[in-house]
Amino acid sequence: MNENTSNNFLNSNNKKMFKNYFIFFSGQQISILGSTIVQFVLIWWVTLETGSELILGLASLAGFGPLVLIGPFAGVISDRINRKLVIVAADTLIAVITAVAIYLFYTDNFTISWLFIVLVIRGIGDSFHNTIVMSILPTMIPKEQISRINGLNYLTNGIIRIAGPAFAAALLIIWDTVDLMWADIITYIIATVLILFVKIPTVSTKIKKGEKIKFFADLKEALKTLVSIKGLLAIGILLIVVNFFFTPFNTLLPLFVYKTHGGLETDYALLIFFFQAGIIAGSIFMSVFKGFKRKAWISYIAIMWTFFVLTTLAFIPARQPGLLETMGVDLPLYFITRSRSTLFGLMGFQFFIATLVHPIINVSLLSGIQLVVPEEKLGRISGFIATEVNSVMPLGMIIGGGIGEVIGIRSIYLFSGIFGIVICSLIWFFTKARLFDKEITKKIESGAEVKPPKLGEQHELIAQTE
Repeated sequence: MNENTSNNFLNSNNKKMFKNYFIFFSGQQISILGSTIVQFVLIWWVTLETGSELILGLASLAGFGPLVLIGPFAGVISDRINRKLVIVAADTLIAVITAVAIYLFYTDNFTISWLFIVLVIRGIGDSFHNTIVMSILPTMIPKEQISRINGLNYLTNGIIRIAGPAFAAALLIIWDTVDLMWADIITYIIATVLILFVKIPTVSTKIKKGEKIKFFADLKEALKTLVSIKGLLAIGILLIVVNFFFTPFNTLLPLFVYKTHGGLETDYALLIFFFQAGIIAGSIFMSVFKGFKRKAWISYIAIMWTFFVLTTLAFIPARQPGLLETMGVDLPLYFITRSRSTLFGLMGFQFFIATLVHPIINVSLLSGIQLVVPEEKLGRISGFIATEVNSVMPLGMIIGGGIGEVIGIRSIYLFSGIFGIVICSLIWFFTKARLFDKEITKKIESGAEVKPPKLGEQHELIAQTE
């Protein structure tokens, strides 16, 4: 009798938790949709306004840079004050700067300088917002349902990343940029109203008297662990190289569509659709697949495949002559790329099969890290690797944009792909990277076991496009 009453209480309590989280989740997805639309229209605006690879790279840096610089500290700061307050404050900051941008557009005073200011402030707000949202989930739902809810989050975010640009591209045909930016204000209001009805648990993490935050001690310990596990440091370096050479494909995509091939906003949205569709399809596959035995090896093969496929983008005929035309490489593809729909359909297919293997890399290597790193150090090590791997992206944005300004985007795509293949192969064959699989095998034979990360539990070890 008492046991039944307890079960009924738990079931009732779980229903309340899910209802509470569903309200919060719904508001956040609506907010993300608005942000995705604004991100798309701002990037397309700077593409049309400047036609500059360097400016586009700097704009991407302005939006992404705060996430790298502030991200590691945002969690520490946010854990010590009211989390609901942090989310509302971060979203309000983003909404206010968006409202300023709208005013400047209406008064015809919006400039490239203002664009950088807007992107940096939005990036600061996103740094706190994203950190809090990730940390809130385990406190709002039953532990046994975390994987399922993470999967729902990951899939929903993927769908929104497809839907946002699609909506924006379609509406840009009849509306101006400034009109679409109201989407961020409207979705902010909806998300804020919903969050007022949500109870977000607080976490007591106040620093005791005399206690200090041991950032550098944790960093030193993480480095010692990386060095002590054979192949792990080399794998981390491999991923840094992957992200550096992959970033130009992502950052320069709008100009690749508009400047190189004469495409429209709908063509850009189409490529984002295929890009994200490949990631979603690969994620679904890895969520039901038991995983590969040689995790590092299959990740290396997947990396080679990605660079090889993306390098072929350089051989699609351009609208205007450039460096590659002097090499005589356009003729073989001329007849199959005469129509715009065929041209961008081919590019979309290339992006789809290239990003299809991204989840294989993320899931396989993260599973390997979970196996070989001691459980009490796993959070610090996996977070440290993800942060360091993604921190190289700003450098890739600047260098890719700057060099692309001189030699052209197709040449950047060609050289990024070739250098990515060559340098990653050198790391694989001439460092201890291959020994990482042996470390994993040892742990498995000793009885260690870990399930492949579910959708949404993955650290993003390689870059994605917005």
